[in-house]
Amino acid sequence: KTRMAYQSRKQRERIRYPAFLLRQVRFVGAPVWLLQGFLLLCAFLLFGFGDIGAVSNLAPRHLPVLLGCFAVFIAMSSIPFIGRSAQYRMLETEMATRISIPRLLLSRIFIIGVGNAFLLTVSFLLASTKAELGAGSIALYLLLPYLIACCGCLYIQAYAHCRQQGFVCTAFCFSLTTLLFILYKAAPVVYEQASVGIWSILCGICVVFFVIGIYRLLDKAASFNLSTNGI
Repeated sequence: KTRMAYQSRKQRERIRYPAFLLRQVRFVGAPVWLLQGFLLLCAFLLFGFGDIGAVSNLAPRHLPVLLGCFAVFIAMSSIPFIGRSAQYRMLETEMATRISIPRLLLSRIFIIGVGNAFLLTVSFLLASTKAELGAGSIALYLLLPYLIACCGCLYIQAYAHCRQQGFVCTAFCFSLTTLLFILYKAAPVVYEQASVGIWSILCGICVVFFVIGIYRLLDKAASFNLSTNGI
């Protein structure tokens, strides 16, 4: 009977992905983008045009660490939303409504990613207007901490206990910002132009781990999908 029920459910018409994505924008996009809008305001206050931004009163050597820390906070905007279903034990409810958990996660990652990409781009453009650094260096100072934070959160979501995921992700991101400040104070050479090549290599490695992390998270969701359906 269970198999017959599953097969009959499988034969029912499923929502097409564009329509499904629009529904997720309605339920997930608004709170995510509201939080990211607050970060956008912070970006203008920190890196704003002309003499408005707080960076105007700081030495240019402070900019790399500020960019890195801000990028980590951008990544943190996804923490309350990626694993929300598991944290609040809503997976079974979402399964009952014929929602594919991997597709749901992928949609949320896409929605959050669009906002994060916009934030990173705005931060890059604002910092470029007042920084003596090259555009490539500014991009690296944003991307590497962002990718490290995203990779850490993805692997935590994939392997940590559901109730602990949000706390562990937040602790990881705050630890990363602390590490960035420690490196800035103890080993400032890390933020000098001579280290840009190393930052580029690390970015490439992080991109690979980022893709693997998304695959691991989706694979975990697919496994839950199958186990819930009794397969």
